[in-house]
Amino acid sequence: MLIYAIAIAILGFALYMGVIAPTEVRGQHESGYCPLSDPDTFCGPNQTYICVEVCGEWTVGNYTCDYAESCMDNPPPPPSCSMAGDSCSAGPNSCNMYSYGVYEDVNGSCVCTATEPPPDSWCPPPPPPPSCTNGSSGPYPECPIAGPTCETEPTMDGCPCPSGYSGAYPNCVADPEPTCEELGQVGTPPNCVSPPPPSCPAGQIGTYPDCSDPPPPDPTCEDQGQIGTYPDCFDDPGDSGNPPSITCSPAQSNNVAPGTTITFTATPQNGASGPYTWYDGSSNIIGSGATLQRQFNSDGSVRAEGGGVFSNYCSVDVVSASCQASGPLDITATPARIVAGTPTAISVSWTASGIDSACTVRILGPDTQIGSSAHNAASCSSSGGPVSGGSVSAQTTYRLQCGSLWKDAVVNVIPRYEEF
Repeated sequence: MLIYAIAIAILGFALYMGVIAPTEVRGQHESGYCPLSDPDTFCGPNQTYICVEVCGEWTVGNYTCDYAESCMDNPPPPPSCSMAGDSCSAGPNSCNMYSYGVYEDVNGSCVCTATEPPPDSWCPPPPPPPSCTNGSSGPYPECPIAGPTCETEPTMDGCPCPSGYSGAYPNCVADPEPTCEELGQVGTPPNCVSPPPPSCPAGQIGTYPDCSDPPPPDPTCEDQGQIGTYPDCFDDPGDSGNPPSITCSPAQSNNVAPGTTITFTATPQNGASGPYTWYDGSSNIIGSGATLQRQFNSDGSVRAEGGGVFSNYCSVDVVSASCQASGPLDITATPARIVAGTPTAISVSWTASGIDSACTVRILGPDTQIGSSAHNAASCSSSGGPVSGGSVSAQTTYRLQCGSLWKDAVVNVIPRYEEF
C-alpha cells in the first residue's frame, strides 16, 4: 500500500506541475508497465493521459514495481471571437446611412472594423419643396389663381379712367379745361392773369405779410369815471356822493376783422364790486368774471353787471370781408366703389374755402339737389354733410357747386365676376 501512496503522491505532484502530455514516471528500473492503457481511448476528449510507475526494493530481497494511471482535464482554450469574419455595421447617421465592416478577434473579443457611421455631409441634399405649376404664387397645394384686377387690366370695365379723364371704363369723359381759379389766377380762360398781391386784412395795419393790430387808443380819465387829463385823473368834485359804478373797456373797437376775439375788462369804482355777469346787446348772459373774451363776426356790444350795478356798453364795429372765388373745393362720396347691380347707400360730405357764395350738392343725370351749406363771409368758406346720396347700383356723379366753382365726386362700379 505504501507503493500506492507514493504513486498517488507522485501523480499529484505531476498534476500540480501541469504535465499535459502522456507521461511516465519510473523508479529505479523500467518495467514497461506504462502506459497500461490506450491513451486515446482511456481518456475523454479534452483530457490528457497520465501514467505513473514506481519500482524499488521495498521488501527484503524483492524488487517491486507498482503503477497508477489517470486522466487530467486540459486547461480551457483562450477565449476567441465566434463571429470573426461576419459582417457588421455602424450607424445610422441623420439620413439613415451605415458604415459596413467585419468582426475581428481582438484578445478574444469581437470588434467590428466599422466604428463610426458615415458623416452627415455624405447625405444627399433634401428635395426642393413642392410648388405650384399653374402660375399661382401659392400657397401650395391650394395654388389659387386670382381674377383680373385694375392693376393687371387697367382698361377693364369699372377701372378708373386715366389722368385727364373722369369716370370709369368704358365711360371715360375728358375733364373740362381748368378755370383761372383752378390755376391760381383770375379772369376768364384763356385770359388768365395773376391775382393782385394780398393786402393786410381789414382792421390791421402794415404791409402784407407784416400785418399787425393797430395800437389801442390812449386811455382817458373818462374810461375810469374821472375827470382831468390822463394820467392826471381825479374824481369829479361835483359828483355828489360818488355812486358806485363799473366801467367796461375798451369802450369802442372799430375796424375789427371778422372772426377777431376781443378781451373786455370790468373795472369797479366807488365801492362797486363783483362777482360780474356779462350780457350781450340783447341782454343774453354770455359770461362771468372780471374779464370776457368774445369773438365777433358782425357788429355787437357787451356790458358787465356786478352787485346790481351795470357798466357802460362796449361796442364793436366789424368790417365786411371781401371774399374772392379761388377755391379749393373738396367733395367725398363714400363708398367710392360699389358692386355692379347691388344697391348701395352713399354718404356725401364737402368743404370749400376761398368762395364768395353758398354751396349746393347735386346728383348729375337726374340733376337732383341733395344738400347745401351757407357761406361764411368771415372765413370765405362753407362745409356740409354727411348727407344721403341715395341708394345707387350704377356709376353716379355728385357735384359740389359754389358760385362759379365746382368739383365732382364719382362713385365707380366694380364688375361682378362669375366662374364659367
